[in-house]
Amino acid sequence: ADPTFETVSGTTINNNANNKVITGSDTANTLEAESNVVIDASGRLLLGHSNARPIAGNTNRIFQIENGTADIPGVSIVKNSADAGGPFLSLGKSRASSVGGNTIVNDGDYLGTISFAGADGTDLITRGADIFAQVDGTPGSNDMPGRLIFSTTLDGANSPTERMRIDKNGEVTISAGSNSMFTNAQFSVISDKNVETDIDDMENYHLVLKNPVNDTGEAIGLAFGITDSDNKVGAAILHERDGAGSQG
Repeated sequence: ADPTFETVSGTTINNNANNKVITGSDTANTLEAESNVVIDASGRLLLGHSNARPIAGNTNRIFQIENGTADIPGVSIVKNSADAGGPFLSLGKSRASSVGGNTIVNDGDYLGTISFAGADGTDLITRGADIFAQVDGTPGSNDMPGRLIFSTTLDGANSPTERMRIDKNGEVTISAGSNSMFTNAQFSVISDKNVETDIDDMENYHLVLKNPVNDTGEAIGLAFGITDSDNKVGAAILHERDGAGSQG
């Protein structure tokens, strides 16, 4: 017989034990079937509920947490140690077809996604925003170029659209997606806004610098420098307020 398992007999299990985690009880010869921890027939671990449902997509995830109380469902990870290290949340991807594999990923593969969904009156499938990581180049041994992409969903739409990406070189593009045209720019803003609609309205501009202090003499500027100094300004565009409103 397997020494790691023993047959339990003469013991009462309270509640329906089907697919539920069994725990000890303070009553002799009694076990409890925990109603808030379920392993369903597909091997999914469900905390706080017993029926798996798809969230932020049509897939039932293997681990689900849900509750119906004022307590906020979530996951806390704490590390206690006398060093500078903190806890980790790690997402990994391989192209292997079995557990434990290390088949190399390809350029453009998704390494991990965080999705945000809200109930629309029917279900919780439709996403409002995504953050995901992709391979950004050709990977190799101890070499994994990556990019982060941030996406949000327009009013009236049912899926997120890319709004910002940080690529393998640290270059930032806002509102690019398929319209990206400056592939080597460190920072680019791409938009169909038209300043001529109203030149006095900041909402019509592609890039806005604003000082919220509402006093005469306040200034705002854009600095330029070609230097190894941390704070030396070589040239600047400066706007100084000298009257009511935002005249300068």
